Amino acid sequence: MLYLGQNVYRYNEHIDHTYEVVGGHAHADYIKDSYLLLRSVEDLTDDEAIKLATIVIEEPFDRYRRLTVTRDKRGEYHYITVSHKNVRYRFCIDCFFVNFAVYDMEDTISGEIDMKPYACIDYLRSIGICLPITCLDENNVPVTYDPVEEKWAVIENTKNK
Repeated sequence: MLYLGQNVYRYNEHIDHTYEVVGGHAHADYIKDSYLLLRSVEDLTDDEAIKLATIVIEEPFDRYRRLTVTRDKRGEYHYITVSHKNVRYRFCIDCFFVNFAVYDMEDTISGEIDMKPYACIDYLRSIGICLPITCLDENNVPVTYDPVEEKWAVIENTKNK
């Protein structure tokens, strides 16, 4: 489900006028003036990045307490990596394309394991991370929407927190 449990805000109203996303439908006139206040993938906390890594690689990441989270920026692209000195695997998040990869030393083994994309996406949306939404149009052609461009969401400024 998309963003269940997240607060929905109304344009031109005080921040106190919020409601929570729940199952079912809302009236279209009410929705058009509403938005979700979300965070970008690069704003994942260390604990959230570790949780994402343990969704994909339960063993051995869930055995260790002091996992290392590193953040790297190459040009405009941000990457978050979760690793541990005693584990040969690394879990990497490409924050721009929202891709997940697992490395065994320097070689990718992402194609050899279940990356659990639905569980990862559900987790990211449950903690308020903005992700593109893909659905089928009336001709069964995939169409991808950016919630920010569609004005369904606003990215929260977390850099100053």
